[in-house]
Parts: sequence; C-alpha cells; structure tokens
Amino acid sequence: MTHMLMNCVKRKGIFVLAGIILICTTTCTNPFFPSAYSIGEKGPAGGRIFYDKGRFSDGWRYLEAAPEDNPYVSYSACYAFTNDDYLGTSFGVGTGKDNTRLIVAYEGNNGGSAAKLCNILSCNGYNDWFLPSIDELELMYNNLYLKGLWSPYYSYYYYWSSSESSEEDFTSAYYFDFLAESRNTASKTSYNQFWPVRRF
Repeated sequence: MTHMLMNCVKRKGIFVLAGIILICTTTCTNPFFPSAYSIGEKGPAGGRIFYDKGRFSDGWRYLEAAPEDNPYVSYSACYAFTNDDYLGTSFGVGTGKDNTRLIVAYEGNNGGSAAKLCNILSCNGYNDWFLPSIDELELMYNNLYLKGLWSPYYSYYYYWSSSESSEEDFTSAYYFDFLAESRNTASKTSYNQFWPVRRF
C-alpha cells in the first residue's frame, strides 16, 4: 500500500514505515520521524537552526536565524520611532513573532524600525521573518555564537530584541550584548543592529 504524505520529513523521498511505502512530497516534519533538524544545522531558508522545542505545536517547532548574507547584515535601526507607549510585548521563547506584529501595527507607515524591516524581509524565498524576543536572542548566543556557528557583523555586538523593558519602563527595550554576554536596555529610539529569525 502506498500513501501520499503532505507532511513527512525535511527531505523529499520514499520511505518505508511498518511495511507501508510513504512518498513524501514536501519538506515539512511529521511525528512518525525523529527530529528533522539539529541545533546548528542549516534550515530551509539557509540560516542556522538555534532552537528545537521537541515537537510541532502552534504551527511551528524550530527557530532559524537568517543567513549571514541576508540583506540587513550591516543595517542598524531603532526599536521604534517613538517611545510614548507600552505595547505589551513579551520575553519568552516563541513570542518574537507576536511582538513583531505589535510593533509593526503600532508603527504603521513610519519608517524602518528593526521589527518592520524584519517583517518585510524576503530572503531565499521566505518572507516570514521577525525580530526575536530577548529570550530567543539569548538562545542564538548560546546555541550559535558560543559554538562558532554565527558571528555578529564586524564589531557590532548590540542586537535589538522585540521585548520591551517593562510596563513601568516603557520608553526602553532590551538588546543583547554578544560581547559582554548580557541583556541590557536602551531607549526605543536609539539605534542598534538586528538579526531576523523565523519559525517553522
């Protein structure tokens, strides 16, 4: 018996499971198979995988950093063009995409904040990029930077996250210092580097 599977493993092909021939027609993941990607491996968009939550849920399993030749590699940008309001962003892993949506909705048609530039990025056929949360950015540090799998652009070590400091300190947001191994805050209107990520 042959079954056509629309969600199988990361590579197309023909596989046998319990005597059943499985023809995989896409490059998605399927719970019948072990992890399709390892931390540090290149993902579908050509960047490095820096997080695997262990199972597919809420529409995603992996976080992938944009490749080192992405169009914004040398760019710097502000977190937001004004710092008058608290947007309600979060810190945790898995929240960067929603944070980015909040920032982009707040900014409207104003210029190119880090979140907006991530949101409009098209790279290697993918356009689902976002500005990572501070916890996601720290995962990039631990799982890619410390292992020599990713490097900041030249001597630029301050990278924006999409996480605000707090409701009380709504005029500032978190960035990660890749040189000092620390999370810090700065005014939302100040300029830092940023690195798009995606989830799938």
